[in-house]
Amino acid sequence: MAPSKLYFPETYVESREWFRAQLGSISRYWPEAEITSRPLHDHPGLSIDWIKAPCLSPGKKIIVISTGLHGTEGFTGTAVLQQFIESYSQELDPRSTGLLLVHAMNPWGMYNRRRTNPHNVDLNRNFRIGPGGQVEFLNPSYPALRDLLHPRKSVKNYQLETIRFILKLLVIVAMQGRNKVKEAALLGQLDDPQGPNFAGHIFQEESSIIWDLLTATIKNHSLTVHIDVHTGYGASKEMTLVNSVRETVRPEEWSRRFEYPFVVSADPDAFYSMQGDLIDALYAWGCQNAEQNQYFGTAFEFGTMGDGLIAQIRSLRAIVLENQIVHEGSGSVLIEKKIRKDFRQLFDPVSSDWRHTTQKHSSQALAGILRTFNYIQTN
Repeated sequence: MAPSKLYFPETYVESREWFRAQLGSISRYWPEAEITSRPLHDHPGLSIDWIKAPCLSPGKKIIVISTGLHGTEGFTGTAVLQQFIESYSQELDPRSTGLLLVHAMNPWGMYNRRRTNPHNVDLNRNFRIGPGGQVEFLNPSYPALRDLLHPRKSVKNYQLETIRFILKLLVIVAMQGRNKVKEAALLGQLDDPQGPNFAGHIFQEESSIIWDLLTATIKNHSLTVHIDVHTGYGASKEMTLVNSVRETVRPEEWSRRFEYPFVVSADPDAFYSMQGDLIDALYAWGCQNAEQNQYFGTAFEFGTMGDGLIAQIRSLRAIVLENQIVHEGSGSVLIEKKIRKDFRQLFDPVSSDWRHTTQKHSSQALAGILRTFNYIQTN
């Protein structure tokens, strides 16, 4: 079952207002449900908001849905939250199951339709740093491709810049292979604070709020199932469940249990590798601090442009040019509009066909996950 039409808000403010209004419907089943807002220190008009609905028997199980870690991806996250609240929350048993629904973990990014936070940090590469200190973080491929991924000049001509980018990229792919480019572009990097997927030299304010919230949640429940919503990568009009490389059960087995065909591990062969991503960090933390508390985390990754070579070139071009106009400027307002339109198409498509597919795939995956972990009963 799914709502007749998913809600894709147009702005962060609109989305936040909608989310806050959901407390009333959730409170009918979880009388102790409450909403918390944590404004950003330097941007007090923007906040990370969550609804926590404790189960009536403390310490049982909880379902967590988190959205907007990459800010501009939060609009699809709102649609998934709506689908869960309207179609599945009423099937749960409040006596044994709690909820934690998190809206806009990166509110500045969602407000400005950027993936990063105000400091150009990709928060899903920032979780290598925490209360325990920094772990090893390497991206040996980035320095050699830095000029491709962060050109130090303004975009004066959209078509010419696109041609230059594609030609340079094709030469690099021919010489070094696609995986080297993916590693440089997507693994996360510390060399260039204004470059794409900058991981940050310190633990970010948003990361600290999220980390404290989620680790406490895991520690206080016997079972935590966590869905983190993302967009942009994977086959077009297809939603992939992306599991941590630390998850011991193979993707094929989860696919069978969930009755959902598209499940992969976050490795370079099946998807792409990341350093400092949230779910991976929670697995690592749980092994050391909450061994008796079961945790399963996965990302809903809604593909947009596709995963073929041409689609990957278009996707990387959109990321590079958007970052370039932010930090280096552009020749005109029209150029900026075109680049921002391409960027939105990569992470928040307006196509009704794409949104309908989003609804279909997320509904199927949600039902499979909730059945598998006995949150809802099998028909």
